Amino acid sequence: MTKNSTPNDLIKHLYEPEIGFQQTLNEDEKQELARLKQVQNLLNSAYTEPSERSLEKILEHARTSKKPLAH
Repeated sequence: MTKNSTPNDLIKHLYEPEIGFQQTLNEDEKQELARLKQVQNLLNSAYTEPSERSLEKILEHARTSKKPLAH
């Protein structure tokens, strides 16, 4: 019997991993899960790191400001 996982199953597995889940996946589903994990990692890092644009604005403000930045 073949069980096909839905996209919702794959996303749920990212946040609520189940033991043995990956062993039930076919190759296409495993590749899709790997791509979803990459997206999840990118979103997590974007959430915790400021963007280049934000950093540039902060540095520009520091260059033009007469007040020293707080440490």
